[in-house]
Amino acid sequence: MPMTDVEALVQIEKILAQLESDDQRKLVISWASKKHLGFADESPQTGHTRKRSKTEMHGKTASQKRKKGGRKPRLVDNLNLRPEDKMSFKEFVEKKKPTTNWEKGVLAVFYLSHELGLQDVTLDHVYTCFVEVGWRIPYDLANTLQVAASKWAWLVTADMDSIQITARGENLINLDLPRQAT
Repeated sequence: MPMTDVEALVQIEKILAQLESDDQRKLVISWASKKHLGFADESPQTGHTRKRSKTEMHGKTASQKRKKGGRKPRLVDNLNLRPEDKMSFKEFVEKKKPTTNWEKGVLAVFYLSHELGLQDVTLDHVYTCFVEVGWRIPYDLANTLQVAASKWAWLVTADMDSIQITARGENLINLDLPRQAT
């Protein structure tokens, strides 16, 4: 059975009473506020409580956050997107007409795995497809694919060196594209 707020306060009071000094109590309260509320830091110099910034709470600077996109994808030089015996990627795009970056990413993975038979589709392969047809590259292509995976379950992106298309992704390409005008 969960503890009530009054029971919790009684327990906290007992624990704080066991500490030897006010400084120890302030340290414990400050730590608990920081850990469980994400703010309320008492400055040792002034004794005043202030709200902590998001950067302080999460421990990252703005420049560290910008680096989250990871390395820039690279062109795969030996990827033939214009095979003689199959439909080219550009022809496949013209046939399916994807409109969003998520659809474009799924289309690229589908083409690479189903039309070209690649076992391990990587972020670099998808990037190469985007470049081949002149699509604008999303700021964070990996995130674009991860959103297609998490929001619509079109892809599996747990391993970005082996991106997989799901049955829902196959249905998108085979049944839903091109989108019909409403």
